[in-house]
Amino acid sequence: MLKFTILDSSQQFSKTKFIESIRERVMFSQGVNIAPLSKREQAYVMVETKNKNIVGIAYLVKKFRREVSEDLKDILGAYPDKDIWECPALYLDVSMCSLALGVIPLGGILATFYQDIYDKFVAFGAQRHISFIAIKLLPEIYELTKTIGGWPYVAGLSPQHSSDGLFHGILPLSGSRYEAYCSAREEID
Repeated sequence: MLKFTILDSSQQFSKTKFIESIRERVMFSQGVNIAPLSKREQAYVMVETKNKNIVGIAYLVKKFRREVSEDLKDILGAYPDKDIWECPALYLDVSMCSLALGVIPLGGILATFYQDIYDKFVAFGAQRHISFIAIKLLPEIYELTKTIGGWPYVAGLSPQHSSDGLFHGILPLSGSRYEAYCSAREEID
């Protein structure tokens, strides 16, 4: 079906086939530049089809607490971490997936994408010893993560109340909310 790979550095991402194509699509659809930045620690969750076409990506960037938006700082209030991993872009090319995967219902593709991305975030968190990722997404992508992916946000600021019109939230990678999410997924499977 789909292969999900964590690229733990911008160097790994730079060497990836079709990099320019996915970069342009994310920039066009979400206004986020996922190009490797030399002065930032970055990571990517790359989603490929069997024929090695990149059809999706999650972009993670490490920021100092002072660099995050005021909206996010308000949500983070009690979190003492000085460095924060933020996900400002999630992208899936549904038409490419449909071509590569054949006759699979769209809901199934989206559920797999969001659940497997979250699983990779959890693995990334375990590697980096972090307990959450700050999320900053377009409203329609947030809705998909919540309704189809079932992501267990612990706090959030709706697009109607944020200064930039984006959803800002905290996605746990461990703890009781994460455990409840896992239990709910087991019941469905």
